[in-house]
Amino acid sequence: MDTKSRGLKGIGILIIAAVIIVPAILTVLFYPAFYDEAEAQAGDTGVYMLSDEYLLSLYKGSYVLYKEMRDLDDTEQYIPSELFFDENAAASAGASYEEMGYIKDGINSVIHSWEKDFGELRGRFDYAVFDADGVQTLQNGDGELSGYIDGSYLDGTGNRYAAVLVLNFNAAGGLSVKEYGSDDSVNYDSEMYSLHAENPLTTEAEVSQQYIYSIKGPSNVTIVYAIPSDSNMFYMMYTSYPTVIKTEEYEIWTIGVLSLITLAAILLPFIKKLEINELKLSKLPAEIAIILLIFILAIVSSGMTGVIERTCNGEYAEMARRFVGIASLSRLIVNVINTGFWTLLLVCWYAVISSLRQMFVYGPWGYIKKFSWIYRIFPFSKRNILRLYHYFAGFDFKDSLNKAVFIAVLINLAVIAFICFFWVAGILMAIPYSVAVFILLRRYMDDIRDKYKKMLDATGQMADGNLDVSIEDDLGPFNSYKTEIKRIQSGFKKAVDREVKSRNMRTELITNVSHDLKTPLTAIITYIGLLKDESITEEERRSYIDTLDRKSMRLKALIEDLFEISKADSGNVSLNIANIDLANLIRQVYFEIKEKSDEAGLEIRLNLPEKVILPLDSQKTYRIFENLFVNCIKYSLSGTRVYVDMSETENSVTVEIKNIAAAELGCIQAADLTERFVRGDMSRNTDGSGLGLAIAKSFAELQRGHLKVNIDGDLFKVTLTFLKGDGGAAQAN
Repeated sequence: MDTKSRGLKGIGILIIAAVIIVPAILTVLFYPAFYDEAEAQAGDTGVYMLSDEYLLSLYKGSYVLYKEMRDLDDTEQYIPSELFFDENAAASAGASYEEMGYIKDGINSVIHSWEKDFGELRGRFDYAVFDADGVQTLQNGDGELSGYIDGSYLDGTGNRYAAVLVLNFNAAGGLSVKEYGSDDSVNYDSEMYSLHAENPLTTEAEVSQQYIYSIKGPSNVTIVYAIPSDSNMFYMMYTSYPTVIKTEEYEIWTIGVLSLITLAAILLPFIKKLEINELKLSKLPAEIAIILLIFILAIVSSGMTGVIERTCNGEYAEMARRFVGIASLSRLIVNVINTGFWTLLLVCWYAVISSLRQMFVYGPWGYIKKFSWIYRIFPFSKRNILRLYHYFAGFDFKDSLNKAVFIAVLINLAVIAFICFFWVAGILMAIPYSVAVFILLRRYMDDIRDKYKKMLDATGQMADGNLDVSIEDDLGPFNSYKTEIKRIQSGFKKAVDREVKSRNMRTELITNVSHDLKTPLTAIITYIGLLKDESITEEERRSYIDTLDRKSMRLKALIEDLFEISKADSGNVSLNIANIDLANLIRQVYFEIKEKSDEAGLEIRLNLPEKVILPLDSQKTYRIFENLFVNCIKYSLSGTRVYVDMSETENSVTVEIKNIAAAELGCIQAADLTERFVRGDMSRNTDGSGLGLAIAKSFAELQRGHLKVNIDGDLFKVTLTFLKGDGGAAQAN
């Protein structure tokens, strides 16, 4: 950097200093103007007003005094909720017993808290409580306060009481306020009306808007609060007025000064010759800049107003005079300190704005990456902390290998600590110790390598198809994997068995489909050939045509069943869910097949309730029971009975159909009967597709039902369960 460049940079610094120091000096010089304006707005500076905090305390105290009056008048210790909660109003608004209990607990807790707070405050003023007839029931202090209700004691209130508040709660709980004070500017009625409208009891008891009208306040009571002028707690209870923050001049001036510094921080760096942008003030970390911004705004907006007031009324000068002893010098010291503080404040503001200006130079994301401490520290910290956490979180002390390593580390630490006690001699001891550690580790690693090789050999044999391989040797730290390998073997075997069974079922399925389709088709072809013979009689022709009709209808039914089961498997079935009477539907199916059951020599006995309403698809459900009844007719022993029973629980309806099989069922698994093309008639001599039970099961499951088949000797039982309620229908859709 040459001499000229350094000179221009110095000029830039001088410009910044002037922009900051001059407004700081002027601000201190304008202190008296700000203070005078505050006095002019406030009038008499000796007037003090009750703070919002104490007005709120007085309003809450009205609830406390009302309860005390009721306790005294009725000679009963009331629970707060008995006075301030209307159960009938809450019930009309829909409150449950639990909700009302919650509201009562909240009211009791809040009122007890108010009683405690008011107990600490009530000694600072006089008060009196009057009932609806004007009879005074409670009083604090020796002043006669009844006259403030009708205004007869209005004269002379400024002598004894600085302010008097009269709160009258009528029979409906409405509030009216009278106030007396030593100054006409004292106005508390609007604040009290606002508090009454907000109802702090509702807010603090966390009562929802729905039940807000069930909360009651005091009624038929008048409470007089009188604040003595000579109370030793007077200044603690009152907020001093005026305050500089109330003046527009101060606010406009501070906004103007901060705006000037802001413009300088933004525009001066554009003069590149001044090299202001290279100053460290312009490179504050983002976090520091944001904290300073908030701090400065808080100080300027509220913190400095008290400083200005105490400077102008001489409080600070008096404190300084105690140290220096000269009044004029003490005032100078106070002004210098004020100027220095404002200078520091404006320097910080300039640094904050010039640093945040970098956001427009680098962009928001570029600014964060370049100037944010958190951005720089967080990735590094996060990466290493997470790595350390995951390492220790995953350390399993139950594992034999981890346990061995941990014990070895502890032993090593103990040995090293022992060696350290011997200083130089410890080095000589460390050499044989290191050799011993090397030999032990080498042996241990060789042992681990051998055991690991055995485990790899076993898994390699499994990969080659030998699922019966066993590991009998001790695998040391890998022993826990022996159990897992056995589980893998078992899983592989089960998978192979399932695959073999599935392959066999596919082969049988193809065979059965081919057989069932070929049988009626062969008959159709044969009888068509016979019909071509012109020598047959008319009676034979009609017989052949009847046979063709039956075989073609059988083929059609088989194909339709194939389509039905295919659609059910793919889930491409449309359900029309409606509330149906399941008992009545079963009766309809029974009447439809009664003729066939009579021909088969079967007696069907129904044990059904009068009415059972369920959300089901009537067509699919009809098909389920039609298939089950037809299945009974085909495979039941002639001359036996078929029982149909229905039972209900709270959540479901169960239908059981039981019959005696004509053929022996011992060689058939119950679960297999609901598979495709499986029949109780293993010779496949009966009509049917072998899909009846499979279709019934699929249609039941589509409606969240469940179909189960049980075989006990020759007893064949189908149990069908449906869920109640709309949940089953909704999920089925």
